[in-house]
Amino acid sequence: MQADKCGTELGTTGDTVSVPLPFSSLMQEIFAYNPIPTSYREAVDLMRVRQASVRTIDEPGEWEIALLHGWHSLYAPMMRLEENLRERFPNARLWRVSYDSHWKVFPRSAREASARLRAAGAKPQRTILVGYSMGGVVARSMVAQGFDAHAVVCLCSPHLGPALHIPFGDVGSLSLAYSAPYLRRLNSDPHDIARREDYFFQSITFRDSTGESRHDRIVSYRSASGRGLEGIVHRANTHIVFEGVAPGPLPHLQGMTPEKVPQALDFIEERMR
Repeated sequence: MQADKCGTELGTTGDTVSVPLPFSSLMQEIFAYNPIPTSYREAVDLMRVRQASVRTIDEPGEWEIALLHGWHSLYAPMMRLEENLRERFPNARLWRVSYDSHWKVFPRSAREASARLRAAGAKPQRTILVGYSMGGVVARSMVAQGFDAHAVVCLCSPHLGPALHIPFGDVGSLSLAYSAPYLRRLNSDPHDIARREDYFFQSITFRDSTGESRHDRIVSYRSASGRGLEGIVHRANTHIVFEGVAPGPLPHLQGMTPEKVPQALDFIEERMR
């Protein structure tokens, strides 16, 4: 079985949850992230140069929640998180934000996403940005560029760059490298620093039969928790214990699973009060 421990910086709190780990479920979670397009059209949409887009199926509400996906992905893998947020926060309108993670640097995607949200009627001061992986860095860049969001939740995001073993192969991923000027500029941006009390950083670590890992296979604990960044006060880590060997990027993908990030969702609720 797989057990999750949701803890704060000072220790482990909350319940321990046992989750079955059948092979079919593992494969379903891995392929839900869409590393391999399942149709020609999907492959074209994933790899083409494209403008950021926003869409909602909700009526206007008291609050806005905008969800941003990660690198090498369309929006579809965020649907489970979206459904959970819609049920938990019926007073919020949810926005599906999609952007080009391959062929544009993340600040450009941030500018496009901000413009699309404003044009669609989202009010920045009533908007909470929720970004998974690369999407969390895009969300922070939106705030740094003037989209004055009420709060930002970053799930397994590479604030100090991805893990060292992750190769860089396109414009989007290169812009996230620790040594890239775009990431260094964001991490020293005065407006970003001034807003960091309104940020929540979620990291994931795990243990499987190969031992303890201070990363989620894609992003290190230090990077996802923003260690060394001035002003970050809201953090949580979820430690997952797998029986056997955790396959591929599965630990990182847990950042999109609502049950694995309860403190991040509690932060959203707190900010809506």
